[in-house]
Order: sequence, then C-alpha cells, then structure tokens
Amino acid sequence: MSKSKTEFAFFLGCTIPASQIFVEKSTGLVAKKLGIKLVDFRGATCCPEPEMIRLVGHDAWLRIAARNLSIAETMGCDVCVVCPGCYDTFAKANDEFRHDSKLLDDVNQSLLTIGKHYSGKINIRHIIDLIYSDVGLARLKKLLVKRFNGLRVAAQYGCRLQRETEME
Repeated sequence: MSKSKTEFAFFLGCTIPASQIFVEKSTGLVAKKLGIKLVDFRGATCCPEPEMIRLVGHDAWLRIAARNLSIAETMGCDVCVVCPGCYDTFAKANDEFRHDSKLLDDVNQSLLTIGKHYSGKINIRHIIDLIYSDVGLARLKKLLVKRFNGLRVAAQYGCRLQRETEME
C-alpha cells in the first residue's frame, strides 16, 4: 500500500514526543541512513494504548485505532511504529478489520460522522521488522561505522512486540 516500499507514515505515539525525543531523533537518523522515508503522521492521536482503553471498551479501542489508520491510508502509506504498544494496537485492530468485514463496516459507520473511512488495506510495520526484513542484516553490517566487537549487551524489545498474531 505504501507509495513506495521505503515510504511510511511514521507514528510516534503519545509518549515518544513527550518524554523520549531521543527515540524520535535516532530513529529518524537511522531511517535516513538506511533509505527509509518516514513521513509525518499529522492529525493522529494516541494509538490508543491497548491495555487501558480496552478496559473502557473494545469498540472504543477499535474506533480510535481505525481513525488513526484512516489517516495513514489517506496519506497512501503503510505505518511504521517504534512503540511496541502502538504496534500491538494497530496490528491487532488491523487484523480484526481484515478478518471481519461486518466489524469494519460498523466501524466505518462511526468514522463517517467525522468524515473518515478505512478500507483495512495498509500494513503495520515495526521499525525493527523494517530494518531486519527490508534492509537486511548484510546491508546493515556494511553500513556500520563503528564496530562493537566484544561488547556484551541484552536486547529488550518491549512487552508487546513479540505477540501471538503474525507480523505483516
């Protein structure tokens, strides 16, 4: 669905611009170096955060997610996220829309009241998946400026990144 395989609506969520601006900056710099174009996702709101809003209501969660996804669809771009919670929300909501046309029709009736529509045809990608699957480890290694041989590290992907539904 993307305008090109390298152009994505960049969804920052609500906490990254507020308290983790280093994530926004570093992701932008890395994406530029790798040839991934991240386009501002203007007009989006909180994803909404999956655990809290689902306590309020599953329908509210789906409609807010669909509103945001409709913006990306209007932009003609797939979505790139860095927050595991945002990824979880968009990927799960999108999966529900793709497997339940009645649900998507119902959600679109609600979106009509604000002049929006969502067809469910965009993909949700986490930046880690984009780098690993689209750029590839071989190309990534060639672009490294400084090697960290012998450095002992542990990765923490986030609590919702490795989820039970398959990635796009």
